Amino acid sequence: MHLERRPSGHAVCEVALQWHDGQRVLGRADGLSSPQADLRLAAEATLRALRSFYGDASALALLGIKTLHAFDASVVIACVGANRDGKALRLLGCHLSDGDLLRSAVLAVLHATNRVLAP
Repeated sequence: MHLERRPSGHAVCEVALQWHDGQRVLGRADGLSSPQADLRLAAEATLRALRSFYGDASALALLGIKTLHAFDASVVIACVGANRDGKALRLLGCHLSDGDLLRSAVLAVLHATNRVLAP
């Protein structure tokens, strides 16, 4: 995961995911930069990379992402909307941050989606 902040107040985030067979895909998102917006960019880039693996069949959409302070640490929680067999699902994933909130945003999205996308 890489986030590049630009002097204009915008940022570009790229997330690379690798499948077990070595296939690697890249997701990219750009927009305004702020601490909360950067989390959203990381989550959106992750979902775009996942769509490269699965196509639009799963209809993944970021519904929300935020940080919470719990257990003397920061926790990132992601809510992802998905469509499975014509049924709308709301998926939740979280990751206890080790200080890198953007990485935790990527992992929270992956934790949310693994239950419907895992083979």
